[in-house]
Amino acid sequence: MNFFTGVSLVTLIAIYLWISQYYLKRHLGIQNKWRWLLSEDRNKLAVMIDVIILVLFIFTYMFFNFEENHYSTMVRVSPMFMLFFLQNINQGIEKFLVHRSDQSYYHNWLGAFVILVTFIIMFIGEQQ
Repeated sequence: MNFFTGVSLVTLIAIYLWISQYYLKRHLGIQNKWRWLLSEDRNKLAVMIDVIILVLFIFTYMFFNFEENHYSTMVRVSPMFMLFFLQNINQGIEKFLVHRSDQSYYHNWLGAFVILVTFIIMFIGEQQ
């Protein structure tokens, strides 16, 4: 990992923690309501989408890592980033549609944005 990647990731984590903990939780009073994948109070369609995302993650991860192909490190770990990104987006949409008054979907969308930016920073850092 080069200097640019390290400084960028530390800065991104600091900004994420400030927005999540200080601005969303303390200033706006929006609490993060985390639910497990198979919680009873989750929408069944959202659970099915999360399970499909998980199955696709397993297949793509196995394809990129267990074949005789010589992919770069970022291509090999990209399914993991996509898993977390898509699950945060899916859960954010579910919370937006079902529990809109809680506004906890902001935490999911912020997390998805941070995961996407982290992938971009690491991808650019690998190219240098």
